[in-house]
Amino acid sequence: MVRRSAPATHRVLGADNGNTHPIPTITTTTTTATMSTTTFQRVHRTPKVKQACDCCHARKIKCDGTCPCSHCAVAELQCTYLTVPKKKGPKGPSKRTPRAILKMQIEQQRNGIPPAVSPAQHIPPRDSSTNSPPSSGRTSNEYGVSFEPSPLLTTALVEQFAKSFFKHKYPLTPILHKGDFYAHTLPHFRTSPSKYALVASLCAAARTQVDHDQQADLSLSLGATPLTTAYFINEVRRARAMHDYVETPTLEDAQASFFIFAGLFDCDKHNSAWFHLREAITLMEALRLHEEATYVGMPAREALFSRRTFWLLFITERAYALQRHRPLSLNATIELPTATTVDDDPDAEIISGFLDLLALFRNFNSDFVSTWNSSSHSPLFSSSSASISAAQLAELQDTLAQSAPPEGSQRTEIQKADLSITRLWLSTMTWQLCVAKGLLSSSPTTPPSLSFRYPITLSASLAAVAAPLTPTAFDANGPGILEKIFDIGCSLADVLLLHPPRAEAMQCGPRDSMREMMRVMDRAMGGRSRYRALLGEKAGEAMGGDSPSVGLDAGE
Repeated sequence: MVRRSAPATHRVLGADNGNTHPIPTITTTTTTATMSTTTFQRVHRTPKVKQACDCCHARKIKCDGTCPCSHCAVAELQCTYLTVPKKKGPKGPSKRTPRAILKMQIEQQRNGIPPAVSPAQHIPPRDSSTNSPPSSGRTSNEYGVSFEPSPLLTTALVEQFAKSFFKHKYPLTPILHKGDFYAHTLPHFRTSPSKYALVASLCAAARTQVDHDQQADLSLSLGATPLTTAYFINEVRRARAMHDYVETPTLEDAQASFFIFAGLFDCDKHNSAWFHLREAITLMEALRLHEEATYVGMPAREALFSRRTFWLLFITERAYALQRHRPLSLNATIELPTATTVDDDPDAEIISGFLDLLALFRNFNSDFVSTWNSSSHSPLFSSSSASISAAQLAELQDTLAQSAPPEGSQRTEIQKADLSITRLWLSTMTWQLCVAKGLLSSSPTTPPSLSFRYPITLSASLAAVAAPLTPTAFDANGPGILEKIFDIGCSLADVLLLHPPRAEAMQCGPRDSMREMMRVMDRAMGGRSRYRALLGEKAGEAMGGDSPSVGLDAGE
């Protein structure tokens, strides 16, 4: 028979009011066959965390082992478990700043280390009734992988880059509506991967321009360690990993690829630049923006900037094909953009200059580019030379000569620099094709554009249009415009080597034109362009073997 004893209770008199408080005692059970046993209440301990996340490890704080952990959620950091734990050895230097954490994670991603999940076997779901930490802007893709914006790409930083873009780059690339950007893109870019990619790519395209703005205004600052173009492009790739922009592209995706091209072009990474230019064209074609039927029923503003994007890619592909001997894929298949399509569009002046530039490049079709590309590796009078004749090239030169904007035309200074120098550069490329195909002549009846001395005329025109332009106009156009000046200067140097000019008193000769081109190189981009040194060597050879400085500074 089992006898159960009632649990004993001791009471302790309260010190203040005489109340008693029960103190539970150990409950015992007694049987006739065994001795009494004691039952203790187990204490539940928090399981030990085997590995802290990278951020908590760098900040030297306790981690709860979840993904994301509570500390990273509050601090709005990307919670990862990429670091391989070390059993022993001295500890490394302290890495407490967000920049150090982000740099470590980026280096691990570049080394091909896949993102790891939390080492905890089970992550309990958060109770929705409890207070959650502030939103960090993280989003997840279809695979559940979360994306967090970089703590370095702040709204204030983006505003500074956007200001430089719309002031200096927008007249050349008018494909973003300024009001929409500040009203819809900028406020939400940290929560939308597609908008984040567009913003980061715009920063990459404007990176070089921001440097020029800082030199002009010392009050501007990017912080102790300025971010590079490669950093912004890496952020675009991180954001694009969150959504399938290839299968379901948007206009923002095509524009982002173009801005990546612009940033890579400024960094002289031309194979990568060409890849992203063709990517932008492919995304644009996937959206059917090269078909006029696509624009039927499209909202007016969306149609306007979609057309601008198409024609900007049309211009850029042709310019890059001539500079780098690349093939063409775009043809003029849709109507031109106009400045009156949208009532609140203030870009009438900018679009007029944009259409002028477009008119220049529409003269260069696939036949010309194919002949131009073949001229670099084919013998004279190859089979491809039948696609374009000397008469056609002479007619093209006349068209370019008549395409100069009239005096007093309403164009921004940045556009005037681009239009004037691009027109002369295209004439130089056409002249070089005539040289490659053996179409030049010294006969008095030959048109001037098919003579050996035509680069002297083009260089004189370049000196005249470049002299009144400010360095800001050249800086906004980037290294591309200096490469065009370099091509014109090289053609002039070749002519001077073969046909040295006779000095004539009180007249500006070709050597003066060469000097003016060198002055432009000195003023633009702080004189640090690599084309400046290359043109200086060519100029020294053309001026009797003197060094560039002596040859350019001496009198005739």
